[in-house]
Amino acid sequence: MKKFLLFSTIVVFFCSCRTIKGIIQTPSAIKQIDFALKGVRMAKKTEKTYHYGKKSPFVFAENAIFIPCKINDTIHLVYYDSEMSGVSITHGLLQEKIPGNVELPKSVKTIKLREKKKKNNSNHRIVVKSGVKYYDIESDFFYLKNLMGVVTSLSNDTIISTSMPEKNQNRFTIGDDVLPKWKDVMLLSFSDTTITLLDSVAAYDTTGFTFVKSLLNTCEGLVLCLTIDSIEYAFVFNTGFNGYLSMPQYAEHRKYSFVDGEFKCDNFYVQYEKHKKEDDTTITIYREQNYSEIINGITTAKYKKQNYSKTVIDTLIVQQTNAITIGDLDFIAGNIIYKKNSTRPIVGMQFISHFDWIIDMYRQKIYVKQINSIEFK
Repeated sequence: MKKFLLFSTIVVFFCSCRTIKGIIQTPSAIKQIDFALKGVRMAKKTEKTYHYGKKSPFVFAENAIFIPCKINDTIHLVYYDSEMSGVSITHGLLQEKIPGNVELPKSVKTIKLREKKKKNNSNHRIVVKSGVKYYDIESDFFYLKNLMGVVTSLSNDTIISTSMPEKNQNRFTIGDDVLPKWKDVMLLSFSDTTITLLDSVAAYDTTGFTFVKSLLNTCEGLVLCLTIDSIEYAFVFNTGFNGYLSMPQYAEHRKYSFVDGEFKCDNFYVQYEKHKKEDDTTITIYREQNYSEIINGITTAKYKKQNYSKTVIDTLIVQQTNAITIGDLDFIAGNIIYKKNSTRPIVGMQFISHFDWIIDMYRQKIYVKQINSIEFK
């Protein structure tokens, strides 16, 4: 029975939607499993306290949300990435990154991985060190004691690793496992750059807001339904994406929703030709494909053969349009990037920051209010 429970835990960890990307090298899988399971056990000891009904300011800079927090008695601006979720090699409930020449802080458990990167036609080995440890973090609207976090460093800071976030090179990052708390309400207001948390029984005013068809789940987080050229798609709400809207050029996905109290699943297809415009701009870029991108959407057997980085060609199509609809708001203008190598439609900060948001986790409802006009860039 114990063996079965352990096996089930491991399967859940590796098959969860957003933690699988933390696996870097198959030969060290046992160490990674042990490291991750330690983090899972530590996460159970976290004590969370939330302060409801108080407007708390955040810093909006470089199309990113930073929350002033005291971490272990020092004030930091903590980057809020709604797509960071789950316990993996590089992601805890809190993620800290430090330079490779700084000694890794004392941790409950550590792991060292060697990642091969290709640079200037030669292979380089980067040593990625990670440690799982407890943090105490406090802001104006939450206090988290014994928060399980992962601290990570690189042996060579001149090479960007797949294991480290690039956004703003900020030291600390939190995701939607911390904010907002499941079954609470978050008022995310860019009109006055504040966040307000409400508990599940609190009432809120939706005057001036429009209802948005959406779904909140533990697999993909917050998903919004937007209409492009009268075709509805399910977009992932991602504060870690700097752009406006991003879509695959060709893809098939499922869209989950609740209709009349019943769970419903529909397939939807993205085909660029349905949205093609005369003024679209095609850009060809060369980039290095990393381990996270390799593992997504392919079998383990194929992954085992792909144990190196390689240069790949990607094609981006940049489109300016005014045929975007969200809720009852029509003719919204903005830029859409259609990516050849992409998996899901994504709504990013250039779009998100033009609205005030009511994110009701408890009632599974989202409301938005446009706060300024959106111009082409």
